[in-house]
Amino acid sequence: MSHLIDSYKLISAKLKKKKFPMRKPNYGEAIDQFTQVMNSFKREGNNIYAAFCCLSISRCEQAIKSSSSAEASCYIDAGYLIWENEIQTSETEIISFEENIPEAINCYLLAIKIYQNYKRFSIMGTLYFEMATILKKLNKLEEAAENFQKAAEIQRTESPISSINSLKEAAYCKVMEWDYKGACDYLDMIVTIASETTQPLESRMNQLSLFSNSEDSIINNNNNNNSSNINSINSFYNNNNNNNNFSSSSSTININNNTILPSSVSISLYPFLLIESRVSLFLLYILQDSFPKAQAQLSKLVTDINDQQYGTGSELSEETIAILNNLFIACERKEVNGLPAIQRELWSSLNDLQNDILQRIWCANKMLV
Repeated sequence: MSHLIDSYKLISAKLKKKKFPMRKPNYGEAIDQFTQVMNSFKREGNNIYAAFCCLSISRCEQAIKSSSSAEASCYIDAGYLIWENEIQTSETEIISFEENIPEAINCYLLAIKIYQNYKRFSIMGTLYFEMATILKKLNKLEEAAENFQKAAEIQRTESPISSINSLKEAAYCKVMEWDYKGACDYLDMIVTIASETTQPLESRMNQLSLFSNSEDSIINNNNNNNSSNINSINSFYNNNNNNNNFSSSSSTININNNTILPSSVSISLYPFLLIESRVSLFLLYILQDSFPKAQAQLSKLVTDINDQQYGTGSELSEETIAILNNLFIACERKEVNGLPAIQRELWSSLNDLQNDILQRIWCANKMLV
């Protein structure tokens, strides 16, 4: 490895040394040489020195063209190599002072700043999410939650689904940190996004009904004016109907004989996420002994499920809602003996995070006995 370090120093010294003051160094040649040294470091498994080479390449790219996408890519590669080194250290259970984590974060932030100048917001959100995911893996939950939140703020306009996913990860980090109020704040944001994005199904049906009525009136008027146009219109609609028949019955939702409502993410996925967040909020409020807020969330949960009577918003049955209500009553009255039975009945209807919260509810009430 010493010969590679000597090569790295030689290339760096060549860039600093100016034989001719008016002539710029050959940055293109230096990039090729740094790349060769970097690949050699990678083959030897020395990610830190490989990251140093990436940073040197980024400085060369900056000298050629300031704030270029190539420079940003080098920062990302350098940061990822440092992350890899930290992950390997944590997995081998070697004691680490984690002094390289701020350097990796700084590399990603430099790349994000460049993409911000180009208004590449989708890449910015992806980098924040990737950085938060690695921090979560390294058990840096507070920093991970902050970066998940930043990713969600950027993704909200372009991809509400991605924003909700980032907020779910942030809420998970807060629960693992025992910061239940912070988790509730993130879940409230999910409820807001899902509520804003989901257009009520009844309004969609009314719009389609109005469209269908106006279409029928146009056809009737054309029938009075010119009967030959009706034949051409009917043949046009028949051809379109023949071309648009799909073998999968899940691609459309039949409302009535004349109206077909296309199924979409906004009909099925957003209501599901809304109801899932309501359940998580309900459980967190019980865990914090905020029973009025928990009761309010349960009422909103029932309302949301009833609003999705035509869709596939939730898999929660009436029996599950009744069991949640029993959980609320048992925790409010401190009837601990019935909690294990309620927990067993709810287990299959909840996700991993919700089951974890439910386990914490049982433990918290058991300690009071």
